[in-house]
Amino acid sequence: MSAPPAADSAREVPETRFGVWFQGTRIWRRYVVLETLAALDPLIARPGARFARILDAGCGHGFALRLLDARYAPSEIVAIDADSRLLPRARAEAAACRARVDVRAGDVAKLECADAAFDLVLCHQTLHHVPEQARVLAELRRVLRPGGVLLLAESCREFVTRLWVRAFFRHAMQAQHTAEEYAALLRDAGFEIAALTTPDPWW
Repeated sequence: MSAPPAADSAREVPETRFGVWFQGTRIWRRYVVLETLAALDPLIARPGARFARILDAGCGHGFALRLLDARYAPSEIVAIDADSRLLPRARAEAAACRARVDVRAGDVAKLECADAAFDLVLCHQTLHHVPEQARVLAELRRVLRPGGVLLLAESCREFVTRLWVRAFFRHAMQAQHTAEEYAALLRDAGFEIAALTTPDPWW
């Protein structure tokens, strides 16, 4: 397998070409993104809540954008990813949204966003690509308004360290955690955890 091109951020481990392709498939959309948001949505303390401004931190191909738009009726979504290979597809997804969507290249460890700018932040399958996870969580806390909601979903160490996963995908191997260790990182960053769900040791 040939080496992937470098990501736009020096802090994020760039995905393999296979990984980029797979994350653009219907399988990823249906069985990862859709199911993740379906599992996260009931954890919000205010059923049917609206969130005026949403950040998708590590948006990938943008498959979450239309789901966020439909579920939470925002006026604006900002979608950021370090890998410019993914952004054309994300912009195509954004074009189908009712909300105004700004898709941009950026570093989730150094967001070019104002303090307390967002009512809801989605961080889906992003942290395990980034060595500087504490810095990323501090940034997400900074841009989230007081009382706002962080929806975070991650692959855990048990999954990421599997041989077949390491063969096809790239991750920050020195920064993998169990669910409980991720929860500790969140608390250290100043978040209150409303719910911690671990359907299995992998997620």
